[in-house]
Amino acid sequence: MALCFFCLNTECLRTSFDIGADRMYWALHLFLKCILGGYFHGRHHLTYGVDVSKMRFLGVLQRISIGYLLASMSEIWLVNNVIVDSSMTFVRKYYSLWMVAVSLCILYVCLLHGLYVPDWEFEVSTSNLTLHGSGTQTECSVNTPDYGPLPPNSPAWCLAPFDPEGILSSMMAAITCFVGLHFGHILLHFKDNMHRVFLWSFSSFPLLISGYALKLLGIPFCKPLYTLSYMCVTAGVSGLCLTAVFYIVDVKNLRKPTILLQWMGMNALIIYALAACDIFPAAVQGVYWRSPENNLMDGTESLLQAMLHSQKWGTLAFVILEIIFWGFIAGVLHMKGIHIKL
Repeated sequence: MALCFFCLNTECLRTSFDIGADRMYWALHLFLKCILGGYFHGRHHLTYGVDVSKMRFLGVLQRISIGYLLASMSEIWLVNNVIVDSSMTFVRKYYSLWMVAVSLCILYVCLLHGLYVPDWEFEVSTSNLTLHGSGTQTECSVNTPDYGPLPPNSPAWCLAPFDPEGILSSMMAAITCFVGLHFGHILLHFKDNMHRVFLWSFSSFPLLISGYALKLLGIPFCKPLYTLSYMCVTAGVSGLCLTAVFYIVDVKNLRKPTILLQWMGMNALIIYALAACDIFPAAVQGVYWRSPENNLMDGTESLLQAMLHSQKWGTLAFVILEIIFWGFIAGVLHMKGIHIKL
């Protein structure tokens, strides 16, 4: 939903050409800045520098820039010049954007099922069985079951063909930007708050139901490939969360329960880059006592796991603590009038 409010600020530039040039500049700006972040070492991986031959040009933040570019260019050049005064004129004005989103979905499905991926198999040395494996086994990641660098002496089958976050997931992530535009259009053209709540809910529930229906039909929830079912569920849940927060804050005027979210929203991209992309945690882990495992991050998480007598609940408590921490950091930045843009 980061693109939700793009449609609110296209009026400030003079022509479609000026707007298009401005959006292309910011998309390229974001794309290149996010690539430079790869120079910093990752969490649990205390090394610096980047191997250019292994640089991932279509990572998480690059997908944001690609989606931003596709959504903004479509918004600028494809929207009909119709005055919105009813639901029907709303559809007439923006139906071309929905057609682009549907076309991207169709192209994604065709590429996903049409591209050739070589078959592969590996032999387990301790038995005579031939097994088909995946790239998240213990032997294939130092951060198992999550993705991560290959450990020393990892087997060859860890490099079996797969598409973790490439052009396929970038296409599907761009579709979520069109969903965000749709929510922004509702905010722009419908001034009654309860009408907005109804339209957002009406848009979110079909996405959520469609995602689970697609899963039942055989399309699994897969984040690395950003499958159609995964996109529908995440977009639907995001829409419902936005609707709930909007209802609490703008309809009921209860702002204190969501003050942390408000602060984080004012510096959303920089907090995402520092926290979710592990730049700040990796910097903290770089300072340790005698061995790399004795650092503040791992020590705090281990302490919570020991207190709760559960690895999963301890990790969940650690993540919640991280969110609260970054909420207060965002609050301090807001109080000092610092709002950082990428």
